[in-house]
Amino acid sequence: MIMVSFLILSCKKDEQSCSDGIFDPEKEESTDCGGVCPPCNPNTDSNFSFLEVTINGDRIYFGEYELTKNSKWELNFINDSINISLNLGSGDTLGERPIEALGSSGFYMGHSYPVLVDGKSVFSAINQEDSLLSAYFQAKFVSINGTDTLFLTNGEFYEISW
Repeated sequence: MIMVSFLILSCKKDEQSCSDGIFDPEKEESTDCGGVCPPCNPNTDSNFSFLEVTINGDRIYFGEYELTKNSKWELNFINDSINISLNLGSGDTLGERPIEALGSSGFYMGHSYPVLVDGKSVFSAINQEDSLLSAYFQAKFVSINGTDTLFLTNGEFYEISW
C-alpha cells in the first residue's frame, strides 16, 4: 500500500501542468508561469505583452510587432531576418477563424513566401476597453514557385495593443 501511494504521488509530480497551482522550481519561475509555462506577468498594473512562434522548428520570441484593427485585424512581426504579415480577418468574436490569404505573407532568411496555403487563429481574449488582443495562430506559406515551405506553428501573442 505504501509503495502504491509513493508511485501515485511520484507520477502526479511528473505530470504537473502549468495550471495546477503548484510551484515547481525546476520547471517554473513562479507558480504556473515562466520556464516551460507561459511567461509570468511581473506587474499586473502594466501592459505585459509578448509574441512567440515556432518557425520551421525554431522557437522565436519577437520584441517588434504591430497589430492594427481597421476592417480587418492585421498582425506584423519582424526581426533582422524575419518579416511576417497575417490577415486575421474581421469581427470581434472569440474562437477560431481562418487567416486570410490577401494581406498575409512571409519573409524568412532571405526567402520570400507570398502564398498562404493554410492558416488559422484562435482569439482567446479581446479587451475592447484597453484595446488589447490575445490569440493563438498557425500558418503555412510557400514560395512563389511552390518549392519551399514556411511553417508557423504554436504561435501565441498576449495582450498586444491595437
